Parts: sequence; C-alpha cells; structure tokens
Amino acid sequence: MFTTCSSMFTTHSTKRHLRHYLAALTYRAILCITSLIVSIGGLRAETINYMTVLEKSKPFQINDGTKSQGGLVTEIVEAIFSGTDYQLHTHIFPVARIYYEIESRNHPNWIAYDAKVWNSLIASGEFVESPLFTVNHALLTCNPTIQNIGSAEDIQGWTLATLKQFQYLELDRLADQGRVKLQQVDRYEAGIQMAARSHVQGFVEMALRLKYNLRQLESPAPCLHFVDFSALIPPFDIYLSVDRKMSDKTKAFILHRIEEMKRTHQLEKLLAQWH
Repeated sequence: MFTTCSSMFTTHSTKRHLRHYLAALTYRAILCITSLIVSIGGLRAETINYMTVLEKSKPFQINDGTKSQGGLVTEIVEAIFSGTDYQLHTHIFPVARIYYEIESRNHPNWIAYDAKVWNSLIASGEFVESPLFTVNHALLTCNPTIQNIGSAEDIQGWTLATLKQFQYLELDRLADQGRVKLQQVDRYEAGIQMAARSHVQGFVEMALRLKYNLRQLESPAPCLHFVDFSALIPPFDIYLSVDRKMSDKTKAFILHRIEEMKRTHQLEKLLAQWH
C-alpha cells in the first residue's frame, strides 16, 4: 500500500504535467489514507453483546422492553467500554431467554452479570475476577410482629413471595423440604402488594432492588418495613460474567477497567447513586 503511495512522488520535468500529477497524487493519497483507516478500524473494532434482563433486574438493569434506560450494572458496563473502539450492543430478554441465547451462541462475545452463588452462566461463561459490589437480602413485610429473623425456625410454616426464575439459595432448600412455601410472582409490584395486604408473611428480595421498586410506587402502604434476611441468605458479591470464547485481550481489558474504576473511586460514585 505504502509503496504505491510513495511511487507518486516521481519528479516531473515539465509544468504541463504538474496539474495532472497533483490531481493524481491527491486522489491516490485519499485512497491510501481511507484504506489505512478502514484497515485499522477493522482490526480494532470488536462487538460486545451486553445481555440485560427484561423488567426484573431493576435497578441493576432498567429498560422498557425495547430500549435500555440505564441502571447500576448498565452504567458500569457502559463506563468500561466508554471511549474505546469496542462496539457495545445491548439486548433485552426475559431471564430464561437470556440463558437460551447464550447457550445457542446467537450473541457471541457476550457480557452479563452473575454471582458465584448462582453460577447461572457457568456452562459457557466465566467470571471477571473482580467483584462489582455486595448485595444483601431483606424481607419486606407489613406484619408488625416481624422485627428480626435469626434462623430457619423463625420462618417455619411461612408463605413468602419471591420472583419467578430467580435463585434464593437457602430459602429454595427450605421450600424443597416443605418448611416454607414460596409464592412466585412475575413483577415487583405484585410481591409488594401481596406483602402490603398480608397475603404472605413478606416479600424476599435483594434489599437494593426492593427499596428501588418501592420508591417507584406512588403511595406504598405505610405499614411496610424491612427486616434483614442475612441469617438465611448471607450477603454475596455481584460480578460480570463473559463469554468463555471472548479473546484473552478483551477479558484482560475488562478486568483492568474494573480495577481502574475502583482505584479512581468511579465505581464507588456509581454505587452511591443507586443506594
């Protein structure tokens, strides 16, 4: 490419050919520069498919079903790739559909969030070994007698609302043993309403998610209060998970950016906006 370009610099002895020479030189130069830019851009550009959960992941991922509207994890992912040549494409699916899309490799080079206690994406993904933040679970209830939960005996025989297709660890085990009953709901509003009307002893979810979704209601029941659920579901870390077949260079870049965001307190500032 560059040999062809440089060959245009041959000296012309007559003024008669100068105009044609300059025009040809300009044309060749434009072709060379354009070709070089396209070549470099093709080498650098890499698509990252960001998998987001439809509705149930607020405030980690907020969307209207067709378009992303931000969220804590979304802002972290966007910050990681901001100002780079990576092309971030956001996809919105129900939870079960995300698993299908990933396993079918319909969207390679994917990135999503996960937790080691869930290991939801282990079949084809791996964790970025730097946690983003820690979450804890709470019980949202209108029962004034419920103020503390210290063991499984404290919830023996209870009926609790939980979100469909999500994992609740020890609570799932107790339900399998018949010690508690789980009433699964599709939406946060349904779980909050059941707790407010005392149709269940309470609604169990991540405290951060419960508080966010409660704030979205115009007039939540004044009797609703939070009870720490850490005795049954201990706090755990949220990580990013990526396609196992993603290039080592990109995996290393993502890890580096997370560590850099921690070092510069950028991650801390993002977290503060959602608590």
